Amino acid sequence: MQVRVVKAKSGKEIREYVQLVQSYRAANGVPTHKVVANLGRLSQQEVQNLRRALRASRAGQAVVIPSETDTEEWQLKVVANLEYLDVAAALAM
Repeated sequence: MQVRVVKAKSGKEIREYVQLVQSYRAANGVPTHKVVANLGRLSQQEVQNLRRALRASRAGQAVVIPSETDTEEWQLKVVANLEYLDVAAALAM
């Protein structure tokens, strides 16, 4: 399975629609695609998330999605610190 972005032109406006497609071989042996689902218009972030999820699925891995509170809570990241005990104590609190 893969995500395909199809561009459709309506007048001067170009719209992008997302499809979930599956590769298979036709009766004559030619590789082709079958549309499994039309997902409509999605943002670039949503398309990227779908591609990452499919890639992880192929590799047999789980996808962990942080909740909104997780991303808000940890906005600051420690890049380097030789005195780590006080940082660990602050994070534990």
